[in-house]
Amino acid sequence: MRVIILGAAGRDFHNFNMVYRGDPSSVVVAFTAAQISGIADRTYPPALAGPFYPAGIPIVAEERLEALCRTEHVDQVVFAYSDVPHTHVMHLASRALATGADFLLLGPRHTMLTASCPVIAVSGRRVAVLRHPMPYGNLTLERVQRFGSLADLDVARCTIEAARSETTATVTGRSTIKTTRTTVYTPVRPLARMLCCNASWPIG
Repeated sequence: MRVIILGAAGRDFHNFNMVYRGDPSSVVVAFTAAQISGIADRTYPPALAGPFYPAGIPIVAEERLEALCRTEHVDQVVFAYSDVPHTHVMHLASRALATGADFLLLGPRHTMLTASCPVIAVSGRRVAVLRHPMPYGNLTLERVQRFGSLADLDVARCTIEAARSETTATVTGRSTIKTTRTTVYTPVRPLARMLCCNASWPIG
């Protein structure tokens, strides 16, 4: 199965880690880039892509979708970003289908993180908010980041765009852990327990 993941350097990486990274029967030939400038013509690094991708995975402009589907003999195009209307998604579906590829939206069963302990409810002050990292810097160096204060943003040499996404959580008293799979906002005290619960996350 040869796959292209349509993304914006966030959910696409998460879906890859959850579904395709360890699957020898699938080959992700490329991520596409939309919404965020400057992310096309880069490579999702080998250190993060895993042993099946020793050269990493190219990130190409979404405009090249049809040509890439044909030259790479793609079987499946996976949509993996947000903040667009239904018509946008279906136009992409039409473009993919016109090349002969399937068009797919991965559902929660395949993409949600699995807790190692029963989850009864999510409420109160100790809620962990999961989100992807921002793609502006060096993804390999940013494989794990923790922001507990505004000074941590300087230590991590965040770009203005990345700092903006982390500042709200930091100034409201939540620590942030950023991995190549997701960013985790959480109060400091349950931090160690949460890391133990998620020790199996593939981040390199």
